[in-house]
Amino acid sequence: MDSIQKRHLEALEYSTPEELLRITAPVITDILQNSEAAAHLSKQEKKDYRESYQAAFLGYVVKQMARQLATVSVATRIGRNRILLKENEDFDCVIKGVLKSSPTYRKVQLKELSGHPKNLKSQTQSIVEYIKRKYPVSCDLIVAVWINRALKFDLASINLVGLKISQLWFFAHAESAEMIIVGGLVSDLLRNACFYGQVKNGVPRIRRRKFGDS
Repeated sequence: MDSIQKRHLEALEYSTPEELLRITAPVITDILQNSEAAAHLSKQEKKDYRESYQAAFLGYVVKQMARQLATVSVATRIGRNRILLKENEDFDCVIKGVLKSSPTYRKVQLKELSGHPKNLKSQTQSIVEYIKRKYPVSCDLIVAVWINRALKFDLASINLVGLKISQLWFFAHAESAEMIIVGGLVSDLLRNACFYGQVKNGVPRIRRRKFGDS
């Protein structure tokens, strides 16, 4: 990361994942369940809130991964950052970790599989292959994929060999929760270890688990 980009990331306004969830969750509820209450929001603003909600949950999971070792905060395209984070940036949000007064920044790309694909496994593998081509060596990049449907996600069915980003995550709705998130460090995923998180009644919970064959 060059000095110009670092200064750009330093200038962003960061919130804790919990603060960002409190800000975005009511708006997301209005967007999904009360269209009149969200009628004043533009299409772009709705997109920004949806991505900020996903980024908040991702930040919470990263915070749990870091335990007490680092302070974690998130910058997204709402508030003052709407001016600072342009749509043509090569990332959608930023996760900041501070360890012993030293900040580290991780850019995040948010992708989406929309609609109701007949072959979810095939389309999920296709987007993973796209990530491999698009980011052949991006060791400081986090990619999170939103799957716009309820599902039981099988991470073991996805071929991750050759993926060279820092972290990969999948978001989705679930019958048992408002949202699930599955993923983690790519180095852990290649060893069949992941983090699994749920949001129930607005409260996120996260745990580490194994998947597939050992």
